[in-house]
Amino acid sequence: SSLKFFTLNRLLSAWNTEKEVVIEFHKRITQSLWQFALPILAFLWSSIMPYSSLLSSILLCGLWYLLSYIFIAVAQAYSWNFMLMLMLFYLPLFLVLGLSFFIYRKKTV
Repeated sequence: SSLKFFTLNRLLSAWNTEKEVVIEFHKRITQSLWQFALPILAFLWSSIMPYSSLLSSILLCGLWYLLSYIFIAVAQAYSWNFMLMLMLFYLPLFLVLGLSFFIYRKKTV
C-alpha cells in the first residue's frame, strides 16, 4: 500500500528499509507544523493589514494554505537531495513565521 496510509508505528518500523519512509515522515511533520502555524499567520497578517474583512481573511488563509502545499510538493520533488529537501520542508515555514512576527511587532510597537 501507499506510504501515506501507513500508521506512525508502521512508518517507524520501516525507517531503515525504505528511503521514501524518511521523506513521508518529514512530510507529515511539516504538514502538522503548517496546520499549527496557519491560524497564527492568519491572525498576524490580518492584524497587520490596514483593512480587514471576511473576504480578505478567507483569501489570506487560502493563500497560506496554497503556499504550504507548494513548498511541501517542491520539497518532495527534490527528494534526491536530502539536505535541500529538508530545507524546503522546514525553512520556508520558519522564515514566514519569523518575518510575520517581526512585521507584527514593528507595526504594534
